Amino acid sequence: MNVVVGWWLIAVGFSTGAAFGLLAQDENWLGGYLNRPRRLARLGHIALIALGALNVVWPLTTTAQKQSVVTSWIAVCFALGGLTMGPACFLTAWRWSCRILFLVPSTVLIVGAVLAGWESLP
Repeated sequence: MNVVVGWWLIAVGFSTGAAFGLLAQDENWLGGYLNRPRRLARLGHIALIALGALNVVWPLTTTAQKQSVVTSWIAVCFALGGLTMGPACFLTAWRWSCRILFLVPSTVLIVGAVLAGWESLP
């Protein structure tokens, strides 16, 4: 599951990057380079690629290969975090009031990372 989710996130991240690259020719796109909406859109694009890579690499780790109930939860957390972080960034770039949405990806990614660290202990 994570590998498929990961590659799709990477493909969408590359696609948004291509679109942003074309749109960025206008220095005032999304209010200019240092404006919050543009920074959040760039963050969303990079989050898609980075969290996609995490989902591709996670199943290759020795922790993931333990195949326990905990590793199943970690896999779900990483997939859900990857699927929700980009949209949270893009929606917040559109409407600042959407920043509350960051609670979902942030929480599940933190839980996944803590569980992965815990499960990795000898």
